Amino acid sequence: MTRTDVDSWLEGYLKAWRTDEPEQIGALFTEDATYSPSPFREPWRGREAIVAKWIDGGDAQAAYG
Repeated sequence: MTRTDVDSWLEGYLKAWRTDEPEQIGALFTEDATYSPSPFREPWRGREAIVAKWIDGGDAQAAYG
């Protein structure tokens, strides 16, 4: 993995954050991925669950940075 790969993934993450588009969110994760939305919560498991819970959280409307 290169710096360019990481930068590209982060760019996709920010775009997905801003839009809550399922295709953009799903493109960030493998089918068997886990995602920890917080250090003290259970991770979300699997691409479909990650996309569904991400959208349910509605982060597109949250302030960022």
